[in-house]
Amino acid sequence: MATKEQVRESLRSVLIPHVMRSVEGLNLIRNINIDNHRIKITLASAALSNATQDLIKSEVKEILKKLPEIDDVQVEYIDIEVKGLNIIHNIKT
Repeated sequence: MATKEQVRESLRSVLIPHVMRSVEGLNLIRNINIDNHRIKITLASAALSNATQDLIKSEVKEILKKLPEIDDVQVEYIDIEVKGLNIIHNIKT
């Protein structure tokens, strides 16, 4: 089964158009839930256009379905102010 770290590593290849930084690098990942061969990921919308959100959603699904034992990927967006992206939720030691 895939791990949250594998999900984050995979999402480093999903780049935001015109910015050319990853969803992981821009701290857009708000939540990752892995359960019963399914990944549900929540991303911050951070003023991304609907077209950009749709593009990112498609890329995220395509990449994460390649992970071992993953049958379904769900992507949702939450509204968050850009300044909220700087809040650190996880620190690796």
